[in-house]
Amino acid sequence: MKLKGQTFVEVVVALAVLAIAVVTMMEALNVGVLGAFRVQNVNAAMELARSQMEYIKLQDFQVCSNESGYCTDTSIYGKVVELPPGFNSSDIKIDVRNIDGEADGNTLQEVNVSVSYARTNWVNVTAYKAPRLSKVFPTDVDWWIVTNNISVPDLPGGGLFSCGWGYYYTFETGVNDKYICSTWVYRSDEKLNIADLYLYAGMPFGPGQGKIKECPPDVGRLEHVSSWWNEDTEVFLATMQSDPQPAGHYTVYFYNWGLPSRVLYTTSASVTYYW
Repeated sequence: MKLKGQTFVEVVVALAVLAIAVVTMMEALNVGVLGAFRVQNVNAAMELARSQMEYIKLQDFQVCSNESGYCTDTSIYGKVVELPPGFNSSDIKIDVRNIDGEADGNTLQEVNVSVSYARTNWVNVTAYKAPRLSKVFPTDVDWWIVTNNISVPDLPGGGLFSCGWGYYYTFETGVNDKYICSTWVYRSDEKLNIADLYLYAGMPFGPGQGKIKECPPDVGRLEHVSSWWNEDTEVFLATMQSDPQPAGHYTVYFYNWGLPSRVLYTTSASVTYYW
């Protein structure tokens, strides 16, 4: 009887240990499935946001006529018709802001597309839209707006005591007292990354464009935005708008402050200015 009693206790203990292990495994599996499902939702929402932005770029320029210069959740631009499973038209929100603050057909617009997923979360894509993007003089004003898409390569970080990698792009504006805008959409495989977007007067790195391992200088710096990568998403957006600047040469600098292993992979980048 004593041996049987010990065997029964051992079986009970073994079953208890097994039950704990199964519960732990099920919880881990559940977390993994939910995480994968969330990433899938984020990717689908971001792809929809990009498709909506591309659709807006194809549409004719529409005036945001509100006196405030803001058209929130506006319908001046149409929404995409073909939607991925699980999304509907009400999940897409389009906000438009007149950069110059004037409700006319000659202003640069900041367009922000937001797409909701899982009912409570949002992803965002921002771009700039102008009434004229081609280098053809309009008949009513003496300037036009230029948007240059920039192919930024992969940028590794540098570490705590050394410079990271950056990419500079120089350009020339032709109109006084106008804004300069830049966007940078990027992704990273690790959290706690720091991406910085700079605007400089002149050409601190020289003319043209190129990938360099150089810390951002202080001299000539006009604007600076810093984006901390600390979200459970695969893409992140940095946008920058300057104060009105005189005509001349300028440089945008895309820079990775992170560790060497934390690479920034650019999805898209651009600079918009008056000429």
